[in-house]
Amino acid sequence: MKFASLVAKPDSMSNDEFASWFLGQHLPKFRESATMFQGCVVRTRTDPLGGQGLSGLGWTGPIPDPSEIGACDIVMETWLPSGEDFRREIMPGEERLREVGASFASYAVAPYLQKDPRLAEAGAAGRRPEVTFISTVKWQKGIDPEFAVGEWAQHTAIALRRQPILTKYEQNIVSEIMSWTHGYPIIDAYGDFAFDKKDDLVSKFRVSNEEIQDAGQFVGLSEVTFFGDAQTFRI
Repeated sequence: MKFASLVAKPDSMSNDEFASWFLGQHLPKFRESATMFQGCVVRTRTDPLGGQGLSGLGWTGPIPDPSEIGACDIVMETWLPSGEDFRREIMPGEERLREVGASFASYAVAPYLQKDPRLAEAGAAGRRPEVTFISTVKWQKGIDPEFAVGEWAQHTAIALRRQPILTKYEQNIVSEIMSWTHGYPIIDAYGDFAFDKKDDLVSKFRVSNEEIQDAGQFVGLSEVTFFGDAQTFRI
């Protein structure tokens, strides 16, 4: 099973300070008690658009309030045999996040890889992405979640036709909420997208009206956060 933790830094730390603490102090602590947990991939937030966010990429829709979709400074993804393994091995360590004042929500998710990044990474000219972004999603209010998932699957054809510059397109559907801090907004899904180079995002990626109109049939709220390439942590 795949699990994802979306974490917002405490107000008392800068983004770089929190990333350093998370990678250098929080994750190594898991080595003391890990059995099934063998490692994870972590991404830390970046700002390739100089604070413009989606508005710098052609987005004309509403920007959600942080109380509706929370900020996300770190994404941690891991794979374990069951939800019980997550509860036993990961959840006790999440108390450290609470102690420093971080907010988070952890989920069991079902991943659907629609464009495999290994196609861009393979061979002598292959390379890891410079920029990725996570699009956290809440479905339209009152919509059947199964209908929303199906609509997003169909939306993929539009997205990949409009955005050939993407090197990865993955949909992650929340199947269970594992843990969270009080007041941190819960999501229904998140998209994981990658770009070979920062300039591909800045110069070549623009959100089209066709994508906005089609996604509006099932997406109620969406927030985009930019990250660097995934870093691997091993126990």
